[in-house]
Amino acid sequence: MLVIFSGGMVANGLLGEPILAPLKNTPQLVIGTITWYVVFYMPFDIGYKVAKFLPVKVVAATMKEIYRA
Repeated sequence: MLVIFSGGMVANGLLGEPILAPLKNTPQLVIGTITWYVVFYMPFDIGYKVAKFLPVKVVAATMKEIYRA
């Protein structure tokens, strides 16, 4: 989780805010945990194969850009 939220933690540390504040966002923490589980514990690289499927990549990229906005 430190790798996923490192930017927010460093920024909070430099701005004098609580360093662990990014971890209070429960939906992001749940999504990060599920993603970590899929990447490291799914048998036969199912998570990788699904992620490399073009329609899934398009949906994920679209969701990422909507989330960033």
